[in-house]
This record gives sequence, C-alpha cells and structure tokens, in this order.
Amino acid sequence: MKSYLAQVCLIGLSLVTGGWVVVPQPIIAQPTQPREQQRWVEIRQVIGNVTYKGRPAQEDDRLEVGEVLSTDDNAIVVLVVDDGIGTITVSERTQVQLSNLEQLPSGAKTTQFFVKQGQIRANTRKFNHPNSSFEIAFRGEDDDVKGGIAGTRGTDFGVAVGPTGKTGVSTRQGTVALTALEQNVRVVAEVDPLSLVFLNGQAVDTNPRGQLETVVPIPDNSVIRLVVRSPLGTQQVYELDLNSLLLQKTYSNLAKAKI
Repeated sequence: MKSYLAQVCLIGLSLVTGGWVVVPQPIIAQPTQPREQQRWVEIRQVIGNVTYKGRPAQEDDRLEVGEVLSTDDNAIVVLVVDDGIGTITVSERTQVQLSNLEQLPSGAKTTQFFVKQGQIRANTRKFNHPNSSFEIAFRGEDDDVKGGIAGTRGTDFGVAVGPTGKTGVSTRQGTVALTALEQNVRVVAEVDPLSLVFLNGQAVDTNPRGQLETVVPIPDNSVIRLVVRSPLGTQQVYELDLNSLLLQKTYSNLAKAKI
C-alpha cells in the first residue's frame, strides 16, 4: 500500500527585509515511490589471473550487462546471481559476457550469459515464477554470433565452446533446453569399435577407436536419433531433442555412447 505524507503549508508567516515581502510558498510533500529492485551478478571468488573491464577482477565486483570477463591459464572465477538463483563457475581460458539481466513487470527474472570461448558450469535452483529463465548462449562459427542457447529451470549443467565454435552441452541433473540457431548440428559419439552406428536411420562409420564426429542438417522434428548396435544384436538408443535437450536411454548394454 502506498503511503502519502501529510501536506504541509506555511500560511500567515511573512518576512520583511529591505522593503520586500517574502511569502513562503506551500510545501507539498510528494508521495513516496517504491524503489525498483536492482538485479546483480557478483564475483564471489577469484583464483589466478582474471580480467574484467581491462583490469584485474576483484571479489565483490558486480558485472555490467555487455561487459566481458576473461580468465587466463589455471584461473577460475565463481559468480553468484542475485536472489540465490544460482552460481556460475568460469574455468580457465574462458571469455564470458553478461548479455541480459532483467526483472520483468510481471516479476519474472531473466538471466543470460554468452560464452565466446571456454567452459562454464551453472548450478541453478528452481524458479518461483513460471516465466523466469536462466540461459547460456554460445557462439557459432563467428566469434560474436550466437550459435545456440542452452536454458534451464533448475539444474546443474555445463557448456564448453572451442576456438572454432565447436560446442558441447552436458547436464548432471535436471533438464536443459537447447535452441539451435543454425541449420546444422555436430554429433560426436564414442562407442565400442565393433558396434554398428545409425544416425537418424542412416549407417555411419566410426574410426578404429570407435569415434564418430559428423555434421548433419537439423531434421524437421529437431530430433537427433543415434542407435548403437553391438555384434550380439543388443542396442542402445539415444534421442536428442534439440528443443529440450532431453537425452533418453531406452536400452543399455556394454556399449557406451556420448552425444
């Protein structure tokens, strides 16, 4: 409830000085306005050489939207997001930018980081507002162009971006949604060298060590399906939904695959 201060008027009081009469004007107190809550991302811990805004980063520094944080070899920095939303661990040789930090009129909070290169890991809690979001965008083949966005509503996950834009997303728990902003997706797998591998219904070859790396067009249904079949006929099926990044194992044997 807004509180209004009482109106204060000075009436009937005058001060005569030098022949001029000065009559004070009524003083009306303005209603107090609720202060908008400010959002923040703060550096909680710094290990090694970390650069922010062209200078060494310090604990308790608060990141500004658009600014880039960089870590050198063997350096680590831990960030915390306001309201206990989550913590972000930035690994060595990483460039990360705070690209969005808002509180919407509805009360929802949106947080987004952009990883140009390197690896970060986020641990976030479940949100109280259905429209709140926490996202990590990552570069494509161009340094400053987003190649995709990994989003979560409460989980522990990481994003790693190589020098050429090669990106991996993994999660320890929870569900991560991945939005691809390009028309192709890179699939990497490592299986038993004796197994047969089928990618979206097509047989694909692996190298002598059982490794597979290929780029395929994103299907119309945005689902990548990888089938690994052992010489005994048993198989593992992995389905990667690019819209929800939900990795489902439907049958397991000795073969091991990673997307």
